[in-house]
Amino acid sequence: MTARKLVLTLGVALASAVLGHAQAMRTERHAFALAASQRLDLLDAWLAATPERRRAAAASAAKPNDGNPYLTLAEARAALAGSAAPAVPEILRASLAVFALPEVCDGERFPAVHVTLHAPRGLPVAIDGLAFDLELVDGAGEIVASATLGDAVGNDDLMRFRATAPLAFSSAAPGRFEVRVFARAAAFARTSIAISPVLLEPGFPARADALPMLLDGSALRVASADAIVAALPEAQRSGPGLVLLRALVHDVERAYSGEPRRPGADPQRDLARAEAALEALRADRDPWSDLRGRVTVSVPIGEFAGRQGELVDFALVSIDCGKDGLAQLPQRPLVLVVPGVPAWSIDASRPASPQTLHPAWTVDALRRAGFDKDGRWHVAVMESPGRFRSASGAVRDVLRGLRQRLPVDPERIALVGEREGGYAVARAALDEAGAVHGAVLVDGGAVTAAELASREALQIAYAISVGHPAQASLVAMAKAAAATGRAQVLPDSGAPWCIALGAHAASIAAFLQSRFAP
Repeated sequence: MTARKLVLTLGVALASAVLGHAQAMRTERHAFALAASQRLDLLDAWLAATPERRRAAAASAAKPNDGNPYLTLAEARAALAGSAAPAVPEILRASLAVFALPEVCDGERFPAVHVTLHAPRGLPVAIDGLAFDLELVDGAGEIVASATLGDAVGNDDLMRFRATAPLAFSSAAPGRFEVRVFARAAAFARTSIAISPVLLEPGFPARADALPMLLDGSALRVASADAIVAALPEAQRSGPGLVLLRALVHDVERAYSGEPRRPGADPQRDLARAEAALEALRADRDPWSDLRGRVTVSVPIGEFAGRQGELVDFALVSIDCGKDGLAQLPQRPLVLVVPGVPAWSIDASRPASPQTLHPAWTVDALRRAGFDKDGRWHVAVMESPGRFRSASGAVRDVLRGLRQRLPVDPERIALVGEREGGYAVARAALDEAGAVHGAVLVDGGAVTAAELASREALQIAYAISVGHPAQASLVAMAKAAAATGRAQVLPDSGAPWCIALGAHAASIAAFLQSRFAP
């Protein structure tokens, strides 16, 4: 083999390895998104359950998951429903991730949605005669396309991505569609397993390609993005406007590249929002003034920049810009929420990817729990620690950035941190004690009595979940701090760790209201 052929061969092998690794990480993110969405369902059931059933569910969720977090969640939901064990369809529903890709089709480049059923950890029970019916349904409820997957789909098929079929849009009109998945087997009749939204939007890929997307970081993508930025007015080629655009484009990239869908995602709205920001920059205007409603923005984090990822110099933060824009918002207290990092189990076993929890998951959990449903506060949610050199430093920088961007009451600022976020919040609250007046530490973080004694404006509340490995030490530290009169342990709601922020939301809100009262 010549040297040139050897270089080419090695280059192809390296490229294949990189692409294979990227695909494996994307699959891992879909697997984690399946668990995250099921935790939201568990939270809904938890909020509606009796105290007795809550205790049973918390005990179930605290057990080691033996490598299958989905079965643990199904068992916890069964306990909330008053059942000793989940039915087979519930186990199947919990175990299957549905890949309906691309999420946005244009009818030309992408004339069909390809549906793949995948069991990331396999099926924990044997199901004889398992088959699936797939339906592509339009906004009027009409079936546009359908397919059947076998009369005996096996565990190996579901683990190795062999349960797959295309559903063509054919002559369907553009609009919103759903992929509906039904299962049937010898032991149960046809039952709904999952629903995945998809969109038929002609021109979407071309419009997305006109944005400065980076996606896989290929030379072509980077060159295109650089050209778009270079064509902007000189004053807009750096600074907060371009930082915002990067975060908005990040949402478009998610749908374009097949990343997992997040709560509140809307590809049409996200694309229009990114296009509007780019046009504002081209017109030499500040795109921040055009934002409406809840938006995930990016906030500079300076010396505490992330070690890796596309947004290395920024943290993703979800804020509510109001129906009339930031300029029309009234002055309010600020609550910054910092969730824990992605984890499979209570022992902090983590997925290989994602490294950080996107704010959308926490925003949706708080919404379901009715946290600040009256809009009394500025509730901001940042991504979890995981890719920052200093988690507490990143929290401090985000806090300062929000105070510059939002009309914040400087005397009423509080932080809420969960697990790793709790440790970051505890340190940030101490370092910013003159500016932070309250902190809630959920299943992580501690402030000593001596530290509290030297920071007169700061008050701390602890929320501790059932079965937490450090429960005893957290309770002991909380009681020691409470002796100062400026720390307290929130009422025990019997919450499992995996839905802690939502389950503790009511007691967290009560503590914050007491701190914010005139």
